[in-house]
Amino acid sequence: MNKPKNIRELFDIIIENLEKKAYWNHISLWQECLLKIADESVRNEIEIRFAKKVLDILQRAPYKKKSEKLILSLYSYYPISKHAPQFKQEAWELFKNAKHPVVQTLGISILNDIGRNDPVESRKLIQALKNRFNDFEKNDDDTPDRSFDFLYRNNNSIPLIIANRKNLQDFVFILSKLKSKHPFLKYLVMQYFDKLIDMMYSLRTVKFP
Repeated sequence: MNKPKNIRELFDIIIENLEKKAYWNHISLWQECLLKIADESVRNEIEIRFAKKVLDILQRAPYKKKSEKLILSLYSYYPISKHAPQFKQEAWELFKNAKHPVVQTLGISILNDIGRNDPVESRKLIQALKNRFNDFEKNDDDTPDRSFDFLYRNNNSIPLIIANRKNLQDFVFILSKLKSKHPFLKYLVMQYFDKLIDMMYSLRTVKFP
């Protein structure tokens, strides 16, 4: 391997081999080095390319125990959140198609970060989450594997729906799920029941769509 001539070439090598040579094991080290040796503009450029590679790896990560160390190492790579608007397309792919349920929740988190400054994207995410809940509720396949998978994928969904925009229709939607025939769906709502109570006492701040 030729010696890299500059910071960009060095990180090209690291990014290319993030999966091939398991460089993901040292992701904290790579980020610390980048912070120390690159100015802000170069660092941002490299962080975005690095994060795109991370998201590509996570997208393909199988739903198997052997993938958990890889996922846990890459899931918390903070430039993903820092540069969230750069990854809208990748985030929707994670949300819809990622093989591992935890990776799907990362897609939700990225889309939520984007939605903080983009009301249209925020609404799209909330509607997608509602559709997912409704589809689960309509499906008669309530096997334990499917139920646990749903719980796993949606553990961070409820607070987004009920607290993100403080929309009355969202609040009523979630409240209605307390009567769901699916115990896992009721459990998800009950986890955040305190927030529902808080909203009941602050309806004067709730905005109609």
